[in-house]
Amino acid sequence: MKIGCCLPGGSFMPQGVGEITTTKDILLAGYRAVKAAGYDYAETSVGMVMKLTDEEFAELVELHKAGEFTIETCNSFIPATYQVTDPAQLPALEEFVTKAMGRMAALGVEFVVFGSGGARKMPMVDTMAELAAIDEFLKMCDRVGEKTGITVVIEPLNKGETNIFNSVSAGASLVRRLNLPHVKLLADAFHMLLENDNLLSIEENADILCHTHLASGQARLCPSAEGDEYLADFGKHLQAAGYTHRVSIECRYKDFVKDIAEAYPFMRKTYA
Repeated sequence: MKIGCCLPGGSFMPQGVGEITTTKDILLAGYRAVKAAGYDYAETSVGMVMKLTDEEFAELVELHKAGEFTIETCNSFIPATYQVTDPAQLPALEEFVTKAMGRMAALGVEFVVFGSGGARKMPMVDTMAELAAIDEFLKMCDRVGEKTGITVVIEPLNKGETNIFNSVSAGASLVRRLNLPHVKLLADAFHMLLENDNLLSIEENADILCHTHLASGQARLCPSAEGDEYLADFGKHLQAAGYTHRVSIECRYKDFVKDIAEAYPFMRKTYA
Protein backbone atom coordinates (compact mmCIF):
# COMPACT_ATOMS: atom_id res chain seq x y z
CA MET A 1 0.00 0.00 0.00
CA LYS A 2 1.00 3.60 -0.55
CA ILE A 3 0.44 5.97 2.36
CA GLY A 4 -0.32 9.66 1.98
CA CYS A 5 -1.90 12.74 3.53
CA CYS A 6 -4.66 15.10 2.55
CA LEU A 7 -3.39 18.68 2.64
CA PRO A 8 -5.22 21.29 4.73
CA GLY A 9 -6.76 24.13 2.79
CA GLY A 10 -5.03 27.03 4.52
CA SER A 11 -1.76 28.26 5.95
CA PHE A 12 -0.37 25.57 8.25
CA MET A 13 3.35 26.15 8.65
CA PRO A 14 4.87 26.25 12.16
CA GLN A 15 5.27 29.55 13.94
CA GLY A 16 8.21 31.58 12.72
CA VAL A 17 8.09 30.33 9.14
CA GLY A 18 5.73 33.03 7.97
CA GLU A 19 2.26 33.10 6.53
CA ILE A 20 1.53 31.33 3.25
CA THR A 21 -0.78 33.45 1.15
CA THR A 22 -1.13 31.89 -2.32
CA THR A 23 -2.81 28.63 -3.27
CA LYS A 24 0.29 27.57 -5.18
CA ASP A 25 2.51 28.06 -2.14
CA ILE A 26 0.07 26.21 0.13
CA LEU A 27 0.13 23.23 -2.20
CA LEU A 28 3.90 23.32 -2.60
CA ALA A 29 4.57 23.64 1.12
CA GLY A 30 2.08 20.87 1.88
CA TYR A 31 3.56 18.54 -0.72
CA ARG A 32 7.09 19.14 0.56
CA ALA A 33 6.04 18.59 4.19
CA VAL A 34 4.35 15.31 3.29
CA LYS A 35 7.39 14.05 1.39
CA ALA A 36 9.79 15.22 4.11
CA ALA A 37 7.78 13.23 6.68
CA GLY A 38 8.31 10.07 4.60
CA TYR A 39 4.88 9.67 2.97
CA ASP A 40 4.48 8.42 -0.58
CA TYR A 41 2.08 11.03 -1.91
CA ALA A 42 -0.08 14.07 -1.22
CA GLU A 43 -3.81 14.53 -1.75
CA THR A 44 -5.69 17.81 -1.99
CA SER A 45 -9.17 19.07 -2.78
CA VAL A 46 -10.44 19.80 -6.27
CA GLY A 47 -11.33 23.24 -4.92
CA MET A 48 -7.67 24.00 -4.27
CA VAL A 49 -6.70 22.91 -7.78
CA MET A 50 -9.45 25.04 -9.31
CA LYS A 51 -8.52 28.02 -7.11
CA LEU A 52 -5.08 28.26 -8.72
CA THR A 53 -4.67 31.20 -11.08
CA ASP A 54 -3.71 30.27 -14.62
CA GLU A 55 -0.17 31.48 -13.90
CA GLU A 56 0.09 29.45 -10.67
CA PHE A 57 -1.30 26.38 -12.41
CA ALA A 58 1.23 26.69 -15.24
CA GLU A 59 4.07 26.97 -12.72
CA LEU A 60 2.96 23.82 -10.90
CA VAL A 61 2.62 21.94 -14.19
CA GLU A 62 6.24 22.77 -14.97
CA LEU A 63 7.32 21.61 -11.52
CA HIS A 64 5.38 18.38 -12.07
CA LYS A 65 7.12 17.81 -15.39
CA ALA A 66 10.43 18.32 -13.61
CA GLY A 67 9.51 15.72 -10.98
CA GLU A 68 9.35 18.31 -8.19
CA PHE A 69 5.60 18.31 -7.51
CA THR A 70 2.78 15.79 -7.91
CA ILE A 71 -0.73 15.42 -6.56
CA GLU A 72 -1.77 11.79 -6.97
CA THR A 73 -5.35 12.02 -5.69
CA CYS A 74 -7.96 14.72 -5.14
CA ASN A 75 -11.05 14.84 -2.94
CA SER A 76 -14.22 16.96 -2.60
CA PHE A 77 -14.92 16.63 -6.32
CA ILE A 78 -18.11 18.62 -6.86
CA PRO A 79 -18.90 21.92 -5.05
CA ALA A 80 -22.22 22.16 -3.23
CA THR A 81 -23.21 24.93 -5.64
CA TYR A 82 -24.03 22.13 -8.08
CA GLN A 83 -26.77 19.53 -7.65
CA VAL A 84 -25.85 16.20 -9.20
CA THR A 85 -29.40 14.92 -8.72
CA ASP A 86 -30.81 17.64 -11.04
CA PRO A 87 -30.66 16.43 -14.66
CA ALA A 88 -30.89 20.02 -15.91
CA GLN A 89 -27.46 20.71 -14.41
CA LEU A 90 -25.65 17.96 -16.35
CA PRO A 91 -24.28 20.32 -19.08
CA ALA A 92 -22.85 22.69 -16.47
CA LEU A 93 -21.46 19.74 -14.51
CA GLU A 94 -19.80 18.36 -17.63
CA GLU A 95 -18.14 21.73 -18.25
CA PHE A 96 -16.84 21.78 -14.67
CA VAL A 97 -15.72 18.13 -14.68
CA THR A 98 -13.90 18.55 -18.00
CA LYS A 99 -11.94 21.56 -16.76
CA ALA A 100 -11.27 20.07 -13.34
CA MET A 101 -10.10 16.71 -14.67
CA GLY A 102 -7.94 18.47 -17.24
CA ARG A 103 -6.18 20.42 -14.50
CA MET A 104 -5.88 17.40 -12.25
CA ALA A 105 -4.40 15.22 -14.99
CA ALA A 106 -1.74 17.84 -15.70
CA LEU A 107 -0.63 17.64 -12.05
CA GLY A 108 -0.46 13.84 -11.95
CA VAL A 109 -3.83 12.98 -10.40
CA GLU A 110 -5.04 9.42 -10.98
CA PHE A 111 -8.12 9.28 -8.70
CA VAL A 112 -10.70 11.85 -7.64
CA VAL A 113 -13.04 11.26 -4.71
CA PHE A 114 -16.77 11.76 -5.20
CA GLY A 115 -17.86 12.45 -1.64
CA SER A 116 -19.48 15.85 -2.22
CA GLY A 117 -22.32 15.29 0.25
CA GLY A 118 -24.06 18.57 -0.49
CA ALA A 119 -23.90 18.14 -4.26
CA ARG A 120 -25.26 14.60 -4.25
CA LYS A 121 -27.92 14.95 -1.53
CA MET A 122 -31.29 13.86 -2.87
CA PRO A 123 -34.20 16.28 -2.42
CA MET A 124 -36.50 13.21 -2.55
CA VAL A 125 -39.00 15.04 -4.75
CA ASP A 126 -38.72 12.59 -7.66
CA THR A 127 -36.53 9.75 -6.41
CA MET A 128 -36.31 7.85 -9.70
CA ALA A 129 -35.34 10.96 -11.67
CA GLU A 130 -32.79 11.95 -9.05
CA LEU A 131 -31.18 8.50 -9.05
CA ALA A 132 -31.14 8.51 -12.84
CA ALA A 133 -29.41 11.91 -12.79
CA ILE A 134 -26.66 10.49 -10.55
CA ASP A 135 -26.20 7.64 -13.02
CA GLU A 136 -25.90 10.05 -15.95
CA PHE A 137 -23.44 12.21 -14.02
CA LEU A 138 -21.20 9.21 -13.34
CA LYS A 139 -21.43 8.03 -16.94
CA MET A 140 -20.31 11.50 -18.02
CA CYS A 141 -17.42 11.35 -15.51
CA ASP A 142 -16.42 7.98 -16.96
CA ARG A 143 -16.27 9.46 -20.47
CA VAL A 144 -14.14 12.39 -19.34
CA GLY A 145 -12.07 10.03 -17.20
CA GLU A 146 -11.29 7.89 -20.22
CA LYS A 147 -9.82 10.95 -21.96
CA THR A 148 -7.84 12.18 -18.95
CA GLY A 149 -6.85 8.91 -17.29
CA ILE A 150 -8.63 9.82 -14.05
CA THR A 151 -10.90 7.42 -12.16
CA VAL A 152 -13.73 8.63 -9.92
CA VAL A 153 -14.04 6.77 -6.61
CA ILE A 154 -17.42 6.92 -4.87
CA GLU A 155 -17.08 7.72 -1.18
CA PRO A 156 -19.85 6.45 1.11
CA LEU A 157 -20.53 9.21 3.67
CA ASN A 158 -22.27 9.15 7.02
CA LYS A 159 -25.94 10.18 7.20
CA GLY A 160 -25.04 13.48 8.83
CA GLU A 161 -23.40 14.58 5.56
CA THR A 162 -25.72 13.19 2.90
CA ASN A 163 -28.76 10.94 2.48
CA ILE A 164 -27.55 8.48 -0.16
CA PHE A 165 -24.79 5.86 -0.41
CA ASN A 166 -24.05 5.77 3.33
CA SER A 167 -22.32 2.38 3.46
CA VAL A 168 -19.52 0.70 1.54
CA SER A 169 -21.96 -1.95 0.33
CA ALA A 170 -24.34 0.73 -1.00
CA GLY A 171 -21.52 2.45 -2.85
CA ALA A 172 -20.36 -0.91 -4.18
CA SER A 173 -23.84 -1.70 -5.48
CA LEU A 174 -23.81 1.49 -7.54
CA VAL A 175 -20.33 0.81 -8.91
CA ARG A 176 -21.24 -2.75 -9.87
CA ARG A 177 -24.57 -1.80 -11.42
CA LEU A 178 -23.00 0.87 -13.65
CA ASN A 179 -19.91 -1.24 -14.38
CA LEU A 180 -17.88 1.69 -15.72
CA PRO A 181 -14.09 1.39 -16.09
CA HIS A 182 -13.42 4.82 -14.57
CA VAL A 183 -15.87 4.66 -11.65
CA LYS A 184 -14.74 2.67 -8.61
CA LEU A 185 -15.12 2.60 -4.81
CA LEU A 186 -13.56 4.21 -1.71
CA ALA A 187 -13.75 3.10 1.92
CA ASP A 188 -13.43 5.76 4.63
CA ALA A 189 -12.67 4.57 8.18
CA PHE A 190 -14.26 7.65 9.79
CA HIS A 191 -17.58 7.28 7.97
CA MET A 192 -17.59 3.53 8.48
CA LEU A 193 -17.06 4.03 12.21
CA LEU A 194 -19.94 6.52 12.49
CA GLU A 195 -22.28 4.26 10.53
CA ASN A 196 -21.13 1.09 12.29
CA ASP A 197 -20.42 -0.23 8.81
CA ASN A 198 -19.16 -3.80 8.64
CA LEU A 199 -15.41 -3.88 7.95
CA LEU A 200 -15.91 -7.16 6.12
CA SER A 201 -17.34 -5.11 3.25
CA ILE A 202 -13.75 -4.11 2.49
CA GLU A 203 -12.86 -7.69 1.67
CA GLU A 204 -16.17 -8.34 -0.07
CA ASN A 205 -15.50 -5.47 -2.48
CA ALA A 206 -11.74 -5.78 -2.89
CA ASP A 207 -12.03 -6.00 -6.67
CA ILE A 208 -13.48 -2.49 -7.01
CA LEU A 209 -11.87 -0.77 -4.00
CA CYS A 210 -9.28 1.71 -5.28
CA HIS A 211 -8.78 4.31 -2.53
CA THR A 212 -9.19 4.75 1.23
CA HIS A 213 -9.38 7.57 3.80
CA LEU A 214 -8.82 7.35 7.53
CA ALA A 215 -8.87 9.40 10.71
CA SER A 216 -8.75 8.53 14.39
CA GLY A 217 -12.05 8.23 16.26
CA GLN A 218 -15.28 10.18 15.98
CA ALA A 219 -13.37 13.42 16.58
CA ARG A 220 -11.67 12.74 13.22
CA LEU A 221 -8.16 13.42 14.50
CA CYS A 222 -4.81 12.54 12.98
CA PRO A 223 -3.57 9.09 14.06
CA SER A 224 -0.95 9.15 16.81
CA ALA A 225 2.25 7.15 16.76
CA GLU A 226 0.26 4.27 18.27
CA GLY A 227 -2.85 4.81 16.17
CA ASP A 228 -5.97 3.17 17.59
CA GLU A 229 -7.63 -0.23 17.63
CA TYR A 230 -10.24 0.61 14.99
CA LEU A 231 -7.65 1.87 12.52
CA ALA A 232 -5.53 -1.21 13.21
CA ASP A 233 -8.55 -3.41 12.43
CA PHE A 234 -9.22 -1.35 9.29
CA GLY A 235 -5.65 -2.09 8.21
CA LYS A 236 -6.04 -5.81 8.90
CA HIS A 237 -9.10 -5.94 6.64
CA LEU A 238 -7.22 -4.11 3.89
CA GLN A 239 -4.40 -6.63 4.21
CA ALA A 240 -6.86 -9.53 4.12
CA ALA A 241 -8.43 -8.05 0.99
CA GLY A 242 -5.05 -7.96 -0.74
CA TYR A 243 -5.47 -4.18 -1.08
CA THR A 244 -2.43 -2.51 -2.70
CA HIS A 245 -3.70 0.98 -3.51
CA ARG A 246 -3.53 4.23 -1.51
CA VAL A 247 -4.40 5.05 2.10
CA SER A 248 -4.77 8.78 2.87
CA ILE A 249 -4.96 10.48 6.24
CA GLU A 250 -8.02 12.75 6.00
CA CYS A 251 -8.55 14.42 9.35
CA ARG A 252 -8.69 17.58 11.44
CA TYR A 253 -5.09 18.63 11.98
CA LYS A 254 -4.00 20.53 15.07
CA ASP A 255 -0.51 21.18 13.68
CA PHE A 256 -0.18 19.73 10.19
CA VAL A 257 3.59 19.28 10.05
CA LYS A 258 3.84 17.91 13.60
CA ASP A 259 0.76 15.69 13.32
CA ILE A 260 1.77 13.90 10.12
CA ALA A 261 5.30 13.32 11.44
CA GLU A 262 3.93 11.75 14.62
CA ALA A 263 1.47 9.60 12.66
CA TYR A 264 4.06 8.28 10.22
CA PRO A 265 5.38 5.30 12.26
CA PHE A 266 1.85 3.94 12.80
CA MET A 267 0.90 4.55 9.16
CA ARG A 268 3.98 2.82 7.77
CA LYS A 269 3.66 -0.11 10.17
CA THR A 270 -0.08 -0.63 9.70
CA TYR A 271 -0.67 0.12 6.02
CA ALA A 272 2.61 -0.42 4.20
